[in-house]
Amino acid sequence: MDRIINAMTKSKNIQGFIALTRDSVKAGAAGHKMNIISECIFARALTAGVLLGGNLKNEGDKLILSWNCTGPAKKIVIETSSNGEVRGFIEDNNLQLIEKSIDGGTILSEPYIGFGDITVSRYSGLNAEPYHSVSVIESGEIAHDIAVYLDQSLQIQSCINIGLDIAVDGEPNVCGGMLLMAMPGATEDEIKQLFDKFNSIPSFTTLLKCDGMTEDEMLKALLDRFGMEQVFEKPVSFRCHCDSASIGKMLESMTDEMRNEYKDADGHIRAVCQYCGKEYQF
Repeated sequence: MDRIINAMTKSKNIQGFIALTRDSVKAGAAGHKMNIISECIFARALTAGVLLGGNLKNEGDKLILSWNCTGPAKKIVIETSSNGEVRGFIEDNNLQLIEKSIDGGTILSEPYIGFGDITVSRYSGLNAEPYHSVSVIESGEIAHDIAVYLDQSLQIQSCINIGLDIAVDGEPNVCGGMLLMAMPGATEDEIKQLFDKFNSIPSFTTLLKCDGMTEDEMLKALLDRFGMEQVFEKPVSFRCHCDSASIGKMLESMTDEMRNEYKDADGHIRAVCQYCGKEYQF
């Protein structure tokens, strides 16, 4: 079951989030009909979005994480909400393999993302003004660049790891991640000790495979490893609220000339939701 766990050290100086996102990745990739390369990039971006949105609390709160990049991926957008719903897209659902992107059986993100910028927008359900922040894409590797964003834009020391294993048929075996963030009261010794322990994990992907443990046992062992206690847990699911009525209203707002440009030979208009890939015909 996909979920996100919010945890704290006993001192409350380090906050942590653990996300399991396999089923959400599977649903999103299937809806967009992604090939395995696009799915790998999308999976890491979706997991990063879920982790960053882990502290959304109020009903209606949402976070939009987007990459505008020079690489063939071009654009990635992930939207997550306070109730654990997530949706998103990568502009190219059929990225072509770049030979240098294969490293030890893993598909690296950097060759497909390149450079550019990351924008994070937070919207409050309490009707406050949205908060937007931007940072550069430093490496093209998603986890690294999220840590750069937290440091540059929010002045938060952090470490993040995203694990992913996808079968050759595109079926995700495991996908998830962990994010640790230093709170204002954290000492340098406390940060170094916990972050060193985090960075000593040889393979987060292997850890997610549980190795004889149940998923719950694996999560408890991970929290115990960092001396953290669970604060809350909530389910995560890929879900989009698009519908034919809202798309129909958009089409009605167009002029006849504009609508005619979208009609096929049979006089139908085919619309595809950018966020989930669902098709509509009018």
